[in-house]
Amino acid sequence: METKTTFCHYVQLHQKLVNEFEADGLAAITKIAQLIAESFQKGGSLYICGNGGSAADCQHIAGEWVGRFLRDRRGRPAGGTGRAPCREGV
Repeated sequence: METKTTFCHYVQLHQKLVNEFEADGLAAITKIAQLIAESFQKGGSLYICGNGGSAADCQHIAGEWVGRFLRDRRGRPAGGTGRAPCREGV
C-alpha cells in the first residue's frame, strides 16, 4: 500500500473512532468521573490496578490524583497497584 494511501486510511480510521467515542464513550466517561467525585466527597479512595505495562500506567495515574495535575488543588486519596512480570526474576 502506498504511503499516502496508508496515511489516509489511518486518518479516516481515527476520525471514525473519534465519532464513535463522541456518540458512546463521552457519556460513559462522564458517569465514571461523577462516581469518582462522589466517592471522594464521601471520604473514599480511588484504587487503580494494572498488569505489565498497565501496572506502570496505573501507578502514574494514581500519582496524578495524589499530586497536582493541571491546577493547584488538594491531593486526592488514590493508589495504584499492579504486577510487572518483567521484574519477577529480579
